[in-house]
Amino acid sequence: MKKIISIIAVAAFAAVPSFAQTQSKTKSTAKPAESRAAKKAKASAPDGATAICGDRSYSFSKSKNPCSGRGGVVQLLSD
Repeated sequence: MKKIISIIAVAAFAAVPSFAQTQSKTKSTAKPAESRAAKKAKASAPDGATAICGDRSYSFSKSKNPCSGRGGVVQLLSD
């Protein structure tokens, strides 16, 4: 009797997909939608601006830290 229950239990667990398998199917690789505020900021920025800085100025730098010394980056404008 114990052997039959063991076989049934093993078969039941084998038929159910693992948690990792179900999670991998639900992951999305799409970028999140851009907010209205982000779209508005990009639309109102001067041509060539790469970031809005903490002091509300625009940066045209292509460096890693475009708003160095100006309050940091509030929003990156270029992709």
